[in-house]
Amino acid sequence: MMEYMRNGGFPMWAMLITAIGVAIYGATRPKADRPGVFLAGILVSVMHGILGMATGMEAVAAGIESRPHENAGELVAMGLGELANNGTFSIGLAILFGLACLVTRAQARAGA
Repeated sequence: MMEYMRNGGFPMWAMLITAIGVAIYGATRPKADRPGVFLAGILVSVMHGILGMATGMEAVAAGIESRPHENAGELVAMGLGELANNGTFSIGLAILFGLACLVTRAQARAGA
């Protein structure tokens, strides 16, 4: 797991910290407000993933420019593999927040 996070780079840690913050904030809101907080968590998670993938591809491009003598295809493949971690992690978080949104919405309706 640590290698997964390390390969994804700093955006992975930003996603994790944001996810913890959203979870804590959502858990401390009134029941009626929780679904909206978790819905926002979905959007933020996806945006973090896109940002992480974009910055990862920029890093790959910079690496290829700095080492033109190496096999660019191998570098691109390795870079895509690493930056894909940002996408999978962000979608995983978005799914968790989506489930939290559905559960808290059902709880809010049952309590209303």
